[in-house]
Amino acid sequence: MKCPICKQELKLKQEDEHSIYECEQCKEVFVSLTSIKNSGKDVDILTQLRKDTMEHGLPGNICPSCSKQMKAKPAPGLHLQPMVEYCETCNFIFLKRASYDAIPEREIVDEYDNLTEESVEALKQISKDLDKKIKARGIEDEKMYTPFERIMMYFVPRLIGVPKIKGIPPITAILCGIGLIFSLIPSGLIWKAFENPMLSGRHMMFDFAVSAGFLGVYIAFIFGARLEETIGSKNFLLFIISTYVVSFVLRLLFNPQAAVSGGMHVSIAMAVLFSFLFTFARLRGIFFFRIYTIPVWFFTLIIAIFSVIMQTLMGFSPASLVFFIVVFGMPTLFLFALGGKKKILKDAGLEEFINIGSY
Repeated sequence: MKCPICKQELKLKQEDEHSIYECEQCKEVFVSLTSIKNSGKDVDILTQLRKDTMEHGLPGNICPSCSKQMKAKPAPGLHLQPMVEYCETCNFIFLKRASYDAIPEREIVDEYDNLTEESVEALKQISKDLDKKIKARGIEDEKMYTPFERIMMYFVPRLIGVPKIKGIPPITAILCGIGLIFSLIPSGLIWKAFENPMLSGRHMMFDFAVSAGFLGVYIAFIFGARLEETIGSKNFLLFIISTYVVSFVLRLLFNPQAAVSGGMHVSIAMAVLFSFLFTFARLRGIFFFRIYTIPVWFFTLIIAIFSVIMQTLMGFSPASLVFFIVVFGMPTLFLFALGGKKKILKDAGLEEFINIGSY
């Protein structure tokens, strides 16, 4: 492009994050409004001038870019009110280099300066709440895991999006201990116990304690501890006992020889109650030799389907219906009995988990 005054070639110069065309002989510059803005200068002065020039400007030189006539007008906002020419088509400004350098820097106004104290406090609270939700959701990078943690994730996936716990509460510890002891008993001896009458002490003991062996211990360890700390040890124990009693009575009426034990009914009901309270909780672990994050409700559904398949391998059985009534019905009734999810979490001081999935 050539200078519209002396017809010399305009030199393209790069200055910081913007570029300008300059005539070294006439000391004029040809620059876009965008480049002026990128340079940090106050472009509002020239923007207003452009609007006035389009309507009231004097005829100017020919635009170096599109060869159309530019409009010219003195810029009252600049030092010595220099003549500035503007191309309506290219959105470029043509003016003296000294005038360009005299354009003041754009004043950066902090939007928070005009806020009231109440608004500032409200924004701070929103920031705190968002930070709590981010921490609660367990947003983290895979690279944060050490090699040892990765190995452990094969056996105990990390549960994220739930309250942190310092230790295992008493009822959960007892359940895990019972499950570990009975998981070491040969399966032949366990099934012999089920040959006795349903109301025998040995039958009921094995029926409750077997809990599908290590799977029951796993569910109690992962979900039970947080449930117990959330609803309290007494309510947690009441939930376990009431769920088992309902399961036992229904199976006694419909299918005394159900393949799935009462302990398994309790374990799955525990996972369902956990899913009801912490709907957006997720399990993060190594599945199929890669780290995956899956919703807890999806994990619970897979275990429930597996349990139903176990008891229907030999054809449809009323035990399947009993299973769903117990594992989904008892957590629902218990939620109503304790006042609902919001009340339970609020009473436990876990308000940040009430609407954790709403952002």
